[in-house]
Amino acid sequence: MRVNLCAVEEIGDELIIHSHNGGNIDGDEAETLMNDLIADSRFQAAAEKVKLHIHVSRTFRHIGVFGNVPEDAVFHTTEPHNVLEQDVGKHYPTGAYAAEITELMQVSYQVLKDHPVNKERIARGQLPANMIWPWGAGRAMMLPNFRQKYGKSGVVISAVPLVWGIATLMGLPHPHVPGANGDLDTNYAGKVQAAVDALRDGADFAAIHVEAPDEMTHAGHLDKKLEAIRLLDKEVVKPLLEKLPELGDFRILMLSDHKTLLSTRTHDGKPVPFAIYDSRKPGTPSRLDESTAEKGVWVAEGRDIMGRLLEV
Repeated sequence: MRVNLCAVEEIGDELIIHSHNGGNIDGDEAETLMNDLIADSRFQAAAEKVKLHIHVSRTFRHIGVFGNVPEDAVFHTTEPHNVLEQDVGKHYPTGAYAAEITELMQVSYQVLKDHPVNKERIARGQLPANMIWPWGAGRAMMLPNFRQKYGKSGVVISAVPLVWGIATLMGLPHPHVPGANGDLDTNYAGKVQAAVDALRDGADFAAIHVEAPDEMTHAGHLDKKLEAIRLLDKEVVKPLLEKLPELGDFRILMLSDHKTLLSTRTHDGKPVPFAIYDSRKPGTPSRLDESTAEKGVWVAEGRDIMGRLLEV
């Protein structure tokens, strides 16, 4: 399961979730909170019931592995970013291990609510990261090796553990860029340079994943979502178009992995616009938005888009 560090607050008889990412906690604070939680005897007792092992990252995103899960077990969990400003009690899991996971969440709040890291965060005007939220249950899987599938080498630049996992399963390195945190103030320049360096060193393909527009939408900030898009354009796309010609001919694919709507602050499954730029045949400049994309090429299966980019 994914295991988020979230920010919750007791209001009357309810426990309200304010942030699915604990105020976007990262670095030493995220590691300290999770390691201290795992070391707490109360949490250890609850975790032992489901043989839970948590792999800690330096972000609000962690990975929880449950042992001895029956093959027919069915989990029902809720994405924390879909229920912001709602009562946590209405969204505890159902199905397999429901009582045990609920206990883990409740115990984590008791352990973390008065943790020194959270007291310091509150004193600084930041949200505390005071509850874990397991969700997104899935079984271990295999993905095709990228080089074997496409005949190309590559690298993935991201601040998100889920993306690191996908890269690992496909045999792609995913170097961690200092200051890359998946938020609005991420190290855009560092990500671009890491990708360019990898291409210069012989990689055929480089993916740069930017999480900020998604995070700002979950937070419900129109102004910050717009700023994230502007920063993506200014700090990622523009420098790439300036640096890549030095390496020779190139192609760029730009798209989002999904839509995230401000109207709901949640993900949406409708098709997303994409654009491929080829330095060998630039074509006529146009906008990149939904209405323009509807007039272009339709790709029914998302997995087919990589073949278009790589011309394989």
